Amino acid sequence: MRSTIQEELDAIANWAANNNLRLNTAKSKEMLIPQGGRWQTEAPSPLAMERVGSFRILGVTIASDLSVSAHVDALLNAGARSIYVLRLLRAHGLPDQALKIVAMATAISCILDAGPA
Repeated sequence: MRSTIQEELDAIANWAANNNLRLNTAKSKEMLIPQGGRWQTEAPSPLAMERVGSFRILGVTIASDLSVSAHVDALLNAGARSIYVLRLLRAHGLPDQALKIVAMATAISCILDAGPA
C-alpha cells in the first residue's frame, strides 16, 4: 500500500489540474490511519507534508484512530463557553425568549452541526 502513496498523490494532483485547481502541498496535511488496528512502520511523507494525528474538516475533528473523543471534547468546550455567555446575558437582564434564541444560534447549532456525520 505504501508504494502507491506517490501514485495516489499524483492522481489527486492530476484531477486538480484537470478541474482548474492547484494542489497546495504547503497547506496539505497527511494523517496515517492504521490498517487492522496496527501501525506499520512509518515512512516519511513523499511530498514533505505535515503529518498530523488529527485534523478538523467541515467542523468535525477526525483522529487517526477514528475515535470521536477529540470532537466530543471540542463540543464540550464550545458548549461550556456558550453556557457561560448565556449566564452573563441572563445576569444582565436579557429576557428568557431572547436567551432561547441566543442558545439556539450558538450552543445547540454547534452540537447539531455534525450530528448526521
